[in-house]
Amino acid sequence: ALGKEFKSDKDPAQIMKGESIERAVLKINGGGTDVSLFAQQIGDQGAISFSKALKESSVLAWIDLTNNDIGPLGATHLAAALEGKTALNTLWLPYNKIGDEGVTALSRMLSTNTSLAKLDLASNGLSAKGAEVLVHTLKANPSLRELRLSMNYIGNEGATAVAMQLKALRDLQELDL
Repeated sequence: ALGKEFKSDKDPAQIMKGESIERAVLKINGGGTDVSLFAQQIGDQGAISFSKALKESSVLAWIDLTNNDIGPLGATHLAAALEGKTALNTLWLPYNKIGDEGVTALSRMLSTNTSLAKLDLASNGLSAKGAEVLVHTLKANPSLRELRLSMNYIGNEGATAVAMQLKALRDLQELDL
């Protein structure tokens, strides 16, 4: 089903509120399984700090970093911290500015993470090239069910690249371009 919103079992009030980066790190260190830094504007430096805590977690399943001014540098650190995290099933990164460089780093991480079911990269300044790199990597991820790439600059070329990979993304149930 194209254009559907992501569904979450999280309390909407908790998602909208977000957490401070300090509280999120404490939650991760305490074995928490979900973290929301929704609209905290942590930027690349906050993403780097957050990434250091992520490296220590083996149980984190749900991360919401929506609207945080994270660029390619922050995305690269996040990707490195999330490599091999088999508990992670939801990663929300919309309304940031990771661009093609950031999505390339995330793609490398996604090639080692086969548990991710939901990925939101809407409004991140991705081009057709970034979309193509991402979908080629996602072929190796059998668990992906939902993918959001809307409000990027992928154009017809990027949409075609995604469409060409749809057969390989057999379990994909929701796609938002």
